[in-house]
Amino acid sequence: MLFVNAKSDWVQRAFYELIVLGYGGTIVDQLSSKEFYDECNVILESYVPYNCAAFWISTTFHTYTNHQRFYSTSIFGAYTVAEESTEEFLSDWISRLEEDRIVCEDCAGQPQNVSESSSMQYCDAQLAENCATMPAGAYERPR
Repeated sequence: MLFVNAKSDWVQRAFYELIVLGYGGTIVDQLSSKEFYDECNVILESYVPYNCAAFWISTTFHTYTNHQRFYSTSIFGAYTVAEESTEEFLSDWISRLEEDRIVCEDCAGQPQNVSESSSMQYCDAQLAENCATMPAGAYERPR
């Protein structure tokens, strides 16, 4: 499984806010960007045994694969200029699964435990070495 997420995805945060309102909560209960990122990491930690990796983007956009920014998004954000980043683009990261049969967690920040982080400038230490693999023959591109 591959996950492409923004560290502060405003659409997902708004969705969770609507859920809270639907159960009688108030706007005061709104999930902050940091809480959203922390909780997503905790959820992904539970997926580690199931062959998964995530590409975390330091922005608020909701979708990437259906936009031109798919080719110009790095972990530092959408429309990243190549000179600004030595990291690969999202499109390259996904292509590596087909070419190399493996992709690993990619994120901007130093590995740190979620419970010890004070900002969003970290990568979950429990996911830092996590990789997803695709067995040969599991996917063949249509010709």
